[in-house]
Amino acid sequence: MLFLTSKTSLTRSFVQQHVLNMSFLLMSKYAELLAQGWDPAVVTRPVDPELEKMRLAHEVEMKRMELEAEKNGKRWSWSW
Repeated sequence: MLFLTSKTSLTRSFVQQHVLNMSFLLMSKYAELLAQGWDPAVVTRPVDPELEKMRLAHEVEMKRMELEAEKNGKRWSWSW
């Protein structure tokens, strides 16, 4: 989340630093799992096509509702 203040550049720098820290943590965890012998090709789960169709339909409907709300002058957003 980016807070707009008179010191926006400082806030933006904080956000960028936070993203870099999270990326570093994720890569460190991934390297740790690889060092333990974890093979991503074996551990990955197959994707159920029907569930993906349902998920995509839901996302399309949410986007349609968001665009419709914007068109009507209402600010509407959704997040996971």
